[in-house]
Amino acid sequence: MRISDERMIEALVTTGNITKCAKMLGCNRKSIYDRLKKPEFYAKLQQQRKESFTLTTSKVVNAQQQAVETLIDIMNNKDASDGCKIKASQIILDTCIKTVQQVDIIDQINELKQMIKVR
Repeated sequence: MRISDERMIEALVTTGNITKCAKMLGCNRKSIYDRLKKPEFYAKLQQQRKESFTLTTSKVVNAQQQAVETLIDIMNNKDASDGCKIKASQIILDTCIKTVQQVDIIDQINELKQMIKVR
């Protein structure tokens, strides 16, 4: 029985591993590698991976506001231990620093791109 492209793609995206995928589908690894050599199949797989990544990223972005609010609540909670308040504060500060650093790096990359375009 031939395994459909869609089913194999779903298994590849779900497992993220050729061996696990082959076991899940009841086929051998060579069958999967042979299919991966086909440009059309590979393009479909990459598109599905991209869509899965986009969905996951969207979930993370949507959860970040709640996560920050939770940390702020802990930081401001008079009943929370000092250790919990400090940890929540530290996480917030570390995240702020990383965000500022990333924005700075992106700005620098954009400046470099502009310099390259001018030359």
